Amino acid sequence: MGTREADKRRSTGITIPRWMAPIVGLFAWLVAIPLVHCGAPWALSLLTPRYGWTEGPGSWNLLGLIPLAAGVAVVIWVLFLGLAQTRNLPERVRLDWTPKVLLMRGPYAFSRNPMYVAEAALWLGCATFSVASKSWSALWYCAW
Repeated sequence: MGTREADKRRSTGITIPRWMAPIVGLFAWLVAIPLVHCGAPWALSLLTPRYGWTEGPGSWNLLGLIPLAAGVAVVIWVLFLGLAQTRNLPERVRLDWTPKVLLMRGPYAFSRNPMYVAEAALWLGCATFSVASKSWSALWYCAW
């Protein structure tokens, strides 16, 4: 493919104005991410019997709250860091997977993909929190 065809192909696509980018991003952060990380485990918990705790969570369960809290903290950190970069976006933002701004501060100084690290911590925390209860229903508590 020649450069003209590649340029023409790149120029097509959906773009939104810069002011709308934070709104679309907040929708993803406040609706899509919680649905995947809280709604899916809750829906899975409905498929299994609920044993639950007889006297509340044990100490091993509570250890799961540490990576869970760390994951939530990194997710919120990335959210605010991304929103702070809105002024650095181009006037029209193309909705595709190419990065529009290179972030090198905050959690990006420690990891190339801090969202993956945060999500892994979330799931590790939820699994540790629920493992002693022998029930997927304990994952529902991760949402609250």
